[in-house]
Amino acid sequence: MSLEKMHPVLREQFFEQLYAESIVDSSEKMLAYKDYAMAINAEIPVSCYTNFRDALFHFRKVVSSVEETEIERQSFAVKEHLSRALTDASSSILHHLACVSESLLEDVNLSKEIKEEIRKYLHSMKNANLRKRLSGMMISNDNVINISHDEIIKMIDDFYNLLNDECPEKFAEYANTPK
Repeated sequence: MSLEKMHPVLREQFFEQLYAESIVDSSEKMLAYKDYAMAINAEIPVSCYTNFRDALFHFRKVVSSVEETEIERQSFAVKEHLSRALTDASSSILHHLACVSESLLEDVNLSKEIKEEIRKYLHSMKNANLRKRLSGMMISNDNVINISHDEIIKMIDDFYNLLNDECPEKFAEYANTPK
């Protein structure tokens, strides 16, 4: 069905769906990344915010467009900018947590058991970062490579909780040490 010939109500539903499933969902994920960045003293790259701004600019163009190809082009641009913003944010958080993990693994005061857990998460975080970067370069949605931001946020959440439960002082010390 062509968007040009779509009933105005259906066309509006398409725009609302794009807004809800792309912009609102990405906003919530970006907020989660920002909250973790603040908690662990990590930096969210400026490119995350400029990409998000650009996505909103393209969304305005989607809503004001009437030609099907322009709507498709601008919808893709919205999703692409949001994807870049979230990938940059997740990469920044994962990189910072990997540095914290490596410092914790060198700490002689931590038990062998907690170090083994940290090592598992370190490998998972590095793999997640690599998978997210590789999936961004792929044209297809390869589910073997791809990892969702929900999965990444859950991994960060689980790791954060582990460190706050098992070694909160050391976690705070290394998280706040400049890298």
